[in-house]
Formats: sequence, C-alpha cells, structure tokens
Amino acid sequence: MAPLVPQRAPTDLAAVVGAAVTRMRADLDRAATPVSVHVDAAVDGEWDPVRLEQAVCNLLGNAVKYGAGGPIEITVGGDAIDGWVSIRDHGRGMDDQERTDLFHRFERRVPVDQFGGLGLGLWVVQRIAEAHGGHVDLWTHPGRGARFTLVLPRAQ
Repeated sequence: MAPLVPQRAPTDLAAVVGAAVTRMRADLDRAATPVSVHVDAAVDGEWDPVRLEQAVCNLLGNAVKYGAGGPIEITVGGDAIDGWVSIRDHGRGMDDQERTDLFHRFERRVPVDQFGGLGLGLWVVQRIAEAHGGHVDLWTHPGRGARFTLVLPRAQ
C-alpha cells in the first residue's frame, strides 16, 4: 500500500472540526446525540484539511456509534508545538483487551450485526495522523466512555 502523502496548506483546526460536524449533522440528529465543541484558541498549522476532516468524521462517527446516545464533547486546542482535537463519548468504554488491536485494519469491537462498518475508521485515522507526523491518544474506561485525541505537529 502506498504511503499517504498529505496535501499541506495553511489550515484552521477549528474550521476543520466545524466542517466535520456539519458533514455528520444528519447522523448526529438521527442518533439524537448532543455535540458540544470547545475551542481553546485559534489552532493553525500546515495540514491537509481534507484528510483531517476525514479523520475527525471517523472519530465522530465512532463516538456516535459507541456513545449510546450520550453527549459528545469535542475540544480543539494546541500549544506552540502541536494542535489537537479530542472527541469524548460517554458510552460503554473499553477494557485493556479491547484496546489491543483497535487501530489495526478490519478490527471491530463488536459483531457486524450490532453496528455496521468495515473496521477501517480508526486505522485510517491513525494513518492520517502518522502522515502528518502525529499520533492518536486514547483514554477509555469500561462504563465511562472513551476519548480519542488526534495530535498533530504544527510544522514538519
């Protein structure tokens, strides 16, 4: 498989998140899932806005799928070195065993008859993060939901 090469351009991370929420609005409304977006400060960097929107949509889609209709909290932040987007749901969470292969291609947490999808979403998110020199952090606890944080260096 060919490596992903980002098409970098000056990008406002908050605008990317706004576009992703707009794109996902029908899914959010259908799931009756409230979403809040908190932007700490302007977060600009040299990133691929199309790929980042794809990553945020994948993370948001997972939060809708596994968040059990609870609120989803999105935080956009950054410092002098990195920008980040955190997406937190209040669903079932995961134990350590479920986390093990979570970012592998075709990995699924639950059977396909419970939730659709191919098991590629988080794998794609990780590829996009790595192509930008970044990574994805995960905080989760059974019964307390999950928070995925896409961390991206502002410059390469």
